[in-house]
Amino acid sequence: MLAPIVIVGGGFGGLYTALELAKRPNHPPLLLIEPNGRFIFLPFLYELLSGELAQWQLAPRYDNLLAGHGIGWLKDRVSQINPETSKLYTAGGKEISYSRVVIATGSTPFGFGVPGVQAHTQGFHSLSDVERLQALIKQLKNQPQPLQKIAVVGAGPCGVELACKLADLLQGAAVVELLEKGPQCLPNAKAFNRNQALQALQRRDVRLRCHCQVL
Repeated sequence: MLAPIVIVGGGFGGLYTALELAKRPNHPPLLLIEPNGRFIFLPFLYELLSGELAQWQLAPRYDNLLAGHGIGWLKDRVSQINPETSKLYTAGGKEISYSRVVIATGSTPFGFGVPGVQAHTQGFHSLSDVERLQALIKQLKNQPQPLQKIAVVGAGPCGVELACKLADLLQGAAVVELLEKGPQCLPNAKAFNRNQALQALQRRDVRLRCHCQVL
């Protein structure tokens, strides 16, 4: 039996690679290895945070996405790949032979070497991150205290959108501060887009602090 093409990682790259390969006639066996149970459409995390979208709309299950496509799915994590023997090993103890392997593990949040990032900050990259932020927003609104603040680090597109969304949801229960080490928000954007972002921040009273680097 022909060894499968193994796709490691079920994000945009891995999932769509598997689906495209499945369209080819007489394709070899396909196996997707992904430890999470749901595919997350990351650009819509903001809408999940605000409740504008339900979880099933932006985080469908892999078994539903792959059903009928002839793609196997292993809910596991690859721990080692041996190209000499064409075998890979998973954290769950499985040994799998492959004919080809596609690495599509995507990105993970990076703390840029700043001490305390992992222990003391809140990420925005997963369903659990959204749940923790929702709980924090609820806490700040239900137990108001003077001078409550939330700091969003990084005034790129993600930081600006998240800061605006947090300000909308908090409704004045806390001050949202947007920190940017450079001289302006959206440093790589066109001037029109940057001005639109500044107006959106000003309407929500988000405090933009440029030349402010977290150490």
